[in-house]
Amino acid sequence: MGFRLLLLAFGSVMGVAAYAQYHKDQPPKNASPMKDAELAQKVVQEKEADVLKVLRGISEATNGSQPWDMVKERQALEGFKKLIPLLKERSAWLLGKHEEFVKSMTLYQAALAKAPTAFLRASDAYGKFAAEEDEIF
Repeated sequence: MGFRLLLLAFGSVMGVAAYAQYHKDQPPKNASPMKDAELAQKVVQEKEADVLKVLRGISEATNGSQPWDMVKERQALEGFKKLIPLLKERSAWLLGKHEEFVKSMTLYQAALAKAPTAFLRASDAYGKFAAEEDEIF
């Protein structure tokens, strides 16, 4: 029970957020925690790839540049012009999802607190099943 609650809390937050990112903040009709988590992972990877691509361009432009190298300076400046809006977009999105994250984190922490008890009960049940088995496989 504790693991399911944990998975549900994490998957719901990340999945709804990722789904909203792709579908203009409309909640999913048939949400699944695993699918939601996979979609969230995909969104995060795509966003990171966008930022990393721009950062690589800036790094290439500034690597080995000399003072007064106007071509490299312009390349770096163009990279920063692309980077700043990307970072603003991501930070605005993160700030907008803060309340949802805090709520889900609270559910996650509660599930973690209950997990040892749930797993102990499951362990006891499997121990009883094992004791009742007559055949050795």
